[in-house]
Formats: sequence, structure tokens, C-alpha cells
Amino acid sequence: MTRLQKYMSLDGPARRRMLYVLFLQGVTRFLLKILPFKIFKKVYGKWVAKSAVISDAYAEEQVYAIKATARYVKSTCLVQALVLKRLVSDSRVMIGVTGGKTFEAHAWVERKGKIILGEVEETHFTPIWVWE
Repeated sequence: MTRLQKYMSLDGPARRRMLYVLFLQGVTRFLLKILPFKIFKKVYGKWVAKSAVISDAYAEEQVYAIKATARYVKSTCLVQALVLKRLVSDSRVMIGVTGGKTFEAHAWVERKGKIILGEVEETHFTPIWVWE
């Protein structure tokens, strides 16, 4: 089954959700590129939804939609994490780095004490910034 066939097999609300997540990733990526981070933080802070109680099923659907659409906008881990934070307000974005011979940075999202997006095996990232 091709990607288009998979997309077309979704019901209407699921298709709209996928398109919305794709749109959010594109906008977030664009804003990160054109705005200084200090200004981006202000814009993004107003953009994050303050929603009521979010179910685990809803959060899982958003994670799936982000992962499924990320490749179409060449979305980074930071963009994906920020979009998920936008959709699941009771989560937190973590940004961490590794030391050693090579420097690496990574963003992930935690909710209820568990990583829900951005899992990395065999690499330990030391958190340096948290966006709650």
C-alpha cells in the first residue's frame, strides 16, 4: 500500500488532523529559520494551546501524525517537539546535549514522566533546557 493509499484510507477527521499537523510543522520550521530565537519564544508562547485534560489516546494520535508527516517538511526533532507541545499542552519539551568527542543536541517531549516523542537509543543526552 502506498503512502497516498494509506492517507486516503483514513477517515475525514484523521485526514484533517494529518494536514493540520503538516501545516504546523511547516510554519514552525519556517518561523525557527526566520526569527531570532528570543522572538520565536514569545510568538510560540502565545501560540501554545492551554487546553483541558488531554487523553493518552489523543496524545498518541498527535505523536503518530507528527511522525507520519515529518518527512514531508524535513522536520527536525526540535520542530516535531515544539509542534507536539503545541498540541499536547500538558507535555514538556526537553533539549539536551552530549559531550565527548562529538557534540550532539536533541529535542524530545515528555509527558507524565515518560518520553512520548524523540526517543534515542544508546545515546545519553544531558538536559540543558526545559520548556513546560
